Order: sequence, then structure tokens, then C-alpha cells
Amino acid sequence: MEDRIIPNTSQWARGVYYYGDHTVDDEGFWDVLVDAGTVGLWLKFDGLIERKEQMLIRVIDIAKAYQLRDQHNSMRLPPGDWFHLKYGSLNLSYLKQEHTYTRFEGHPLELMLEIEMDETQEVEKSGLVDKFGKFLSASVTPRLAIHKIRSHKRTVAGLKGDEIIMKMTEEGDSTLQFGWQYQGKEDSGDHPEIDITMESPDGNLDAKLKVWDAILDSFKPMSKSGK
Repeated sequence: MEDRIIPNTSQWARGVYYYGDHTVDDEGFWDVLVDAGTVGLWLKFDGLIERKEQMLIRVIDIAKAYQLRDQHNSMRLPPGDWFHLKYGSLNLSYLKQEHTYTRFEGHPLELMLEIEMDETQEVEKSGLVDKFGKFLSASVTPRLAIHKIRSHKRTVAGLKGDEIIMKMTEEGDSTLQFGWQYQGKEDSGDHPEIDITMESPDGNLDAKLKVWDAILDSFKPMSKSGK
């Protein structure tokens, strides 16, 4: 294990490098804590031991790029492609094989929302609507009833994707499933594969449709290079 003060950042930062998995003897881990003022930023990296210093360079890049946001300046972001965290924002150039995942729970309507974006090297030939049709033909059983509410193409933030909304009932328990998918383009940071899903117990359908539509309509393209 190695403890190190992280140089070349505008904030105080300290990191620990360690070997944390006894089953993988060629990988190491950086845990870095950055003092950003009123909040702390915790960065975790893992990779091959031989790339230890390259990993640290990336940690420093992220620490330098992090900008704290509060109620006074949250709406005055400089131009650029920003990734927003709970207390701050990051603006860094795209790297291959980037992946983001976000999950929200706790809405009064008992909603669970998941957003996943993943750079893809091969675009799938079948979209969400086609997959839904195959799912129906393969999965319907006497115990499972599926009611389709929506199944069509829908453009979100200028991206043409597939939308599916359905109610699934099994042994008396019903859930509402919402989905939107954009298949992306090969090796593109501006056009990753995007999956947005929402799940909730059955009931209050009209209110949940309004929430779902508002969520999709709230997405905006941030990239300078296109829609």
C-alpha cells in the first residue's frame, strides 16, 4: 500500500494505492479524496499495476476538471459537454468505452428510474420494439399477462429511438414498465447506446405517464458536434 499527496490540483487531494483483490495479482487500485471546499470528491480507479502512474494522471485530470455547484451558480455553467453529479460538474474530453449509469428511487408515486449510456462497438440490428414482440411470443404463460400501453418510435433529444410501455401481471401482482432505447452509433462518444427505464407498481397510470413524458422531454443534446 502507498499513501501519497496528489500534486497539480487546485484543491487538496490525497490518494491511497493498494492491492485489494487477492484473486487478481496484476491489478491495483487508487482511492483518492479531493477537498473541493464544502464537499469532498471520492475517486476510485482500478487497472493493471504497470499502469499505476497513468491511472494517477487520469485521477488528477478529473480532480482538476471538477467544479463545485451550489444554489448561486448551478445555472451558470460554462460552455461544454458537462456531466453533472449531485454537488458538482465535470467537463472532460470523450474517451473510448465510456459508460455511465444513474438510478433514482423514492418518488411519491413509487418510481424507480434508471439511465444507462454505453459506447458501443456494434449496433444491434433489432430495436426495443422488435425485442418486445419477440418477448411477447416467447414469455407469455398462463401465469403472466402483458398489456401493451405504448409501442412506437419516439425522438428524444433529437435521437430517434424506440419507446415501450406495458403492464405486466403475474399471480395477481401488476407492475408498470416504461422503456426508451436509442441504439447508438459505432465507436461514438456523441451517440452512445442509451437505455432509459422506469418501473412502478400498478396504479395512477395517467400521473405516471405524465412523469415519464416529462422525463423524456427534459433530455437535451449537449454535444457540439451534432444530434
